[in-house]
Amino acid sequence: MRKELEKYGIQMPAFSKIGGILANELSVDEAALHAAVIAINEAIEKGVADQTIITLRNPNAVLTFVDDNLSQEYQKELWESKKKKEENAKLKNSCISEEERDAYEELLTQAEIQSNINAVNRLAAVDHINAVLREGDPENTLLALKKPEAQLPAVYPFAAVMYQNELFNLQKQNTSNCLAHEELLIAVEMLSAVALLNQALDSNDLVSVQNQLRSPTIGFNNLDEAHVNRTARAVRQLLVSTSPVLSGLCPRYADELLSVKKEALSQGQDTLSWNEIQNCIDMINVQIQEENDRMVALGYINEAIDEGNPLKTLDTLLLPTANIRDVDPDCAQHYQDVLFHTKSQKL
Repeated sequence: MRKELEKYGIQMPAFSKIGGILANELSVDEAALHAAVIAINEAIEKGVADQTIITLRNPNAVLTFVDDNLSQEYQKELWESKKKKEENAKLKNSCISEEERDAYEELLTQAEIQSNINAVNRLAAVDHINAVLREGDPENTLLALKKPEAQLPAVYPFAAVMYQNELFNLQKQNTSNCLAHEELLIAVEMLSAVALLNQALDSNDLVSVQNQLRSPTIGFNNLDEAHVNRTARAVRQLLVSTSPVLSGLCPRYADELLSVKKEALSQGQDTLSWNEIQNCIDMINVQIQEENDRMVALGYINEAIDEGNPLKTLDTLLLPTANIRDVDPDCAQHYQDVLFHTKSQKL
């Protein structure tokens, strides 16, 4: 350890452990790593960004995504992190001698240094994303979102226009006209799920349709599992035939999604937005509820017919959920007679 530190012109500090390991028990590779990290801490302490960036680029430190253009930002972030760690160590170890302390109780570890680098890179990447969103080029936006420094979920090239449009609209709604990393993280995750659902509809990937509708990352509201299960069957039928009968057989989510997608494609829109898909789900849910309410109302009507009370039959015919039009109260007895006769014949 002493030999490795001497390479950087650093004297062996007064400590017995490094990362929980006795200093004299470190392997050559471990000593080289820890010496490089200690050299980084020394450079941070001196406060010269150009010197700090050189130590960060030392291969022995095994740090990734170090950007020379961010040297000042690294120095500031690392210095603040180091001072905070030193203050915490003083409060915790005021009764322990320097010789008994671990070197990393006050020094930044390799992982902590990498974490600070990642934080600076992430902030710079987010600034870049916000800038390219304002420029309005979907391809540049896609490239910015794909940068590993941005630390965002996977994005898909075929949905580049959707990312640009949706994120730009979200950016405009923000009072600062900027999206923070957390906002981008949530939005990109949801948009990528929407992109995959669109792809599944385009390619007749039935399992993927089901999975994407259920995906918690896509965040659809009021999704009825019973109708998700029927979605794949509906997609298959609708894609292999143009028969209008199919709409009657499968009047659920997939039917409406495919109809809206077809309309969007005819207008040059390659993908359905999250709002468009959610609107489909909400509309189908309303239809399902109306159907269920109508079935209940029909049950009441049949019970009233069986009882033979014209006024009660009239009341049930007037139920809004029955959705029966042009009911005339003056014809209550006639309705009762005709309906009772019709039902008797049906039985």
